[in-house]
Amino acid sequence: MKAIIKNPLTGKDLQIADYNFPKRMNWKEAMNSAKNLGKGWRLPTVFELELIRAQLYLNNKGYLPVGEDGYWQRYWSSELDEHELNAWAVSLHKDEKQTLSLDGNKCFVRAVKNIRAVKNK
Repeated sequence: MKAIIKNPLTGKDLQIADYNFPKRMNWKEAMNSAKNLGKGWRLPTVFELELIRAQLYLNNKGYLPVGEDGYWQRYWSSELDEHELNAWAVSLHKDEKQTLSLDGNKCFVRAVKNIRAVKNK
């Protein structure tokens, strides 16, 4: 299932990877793993994770499983805090965000990429 969401601010489409990576990762591993998927793949921004929650998770779409081990479904974003010592993570299950250590914490990872709308001829 190819999950695509629309950014209401820009009107652009965002493709969501079909599945999470198989294990939680620290932020640096997550950044590299998303990039290694190929051209354009990356970690989502905090706002994009909030869109994923609103448009997919709350509607039971896009295969976003509930964490079985009490980690509340936290996903890494691409955004660092103002000191660039921590990164923002968003909980899809609990509708909250927080900064976590780049190396010390592990979160779920779902990559995204911008896609162009196909123009009709």
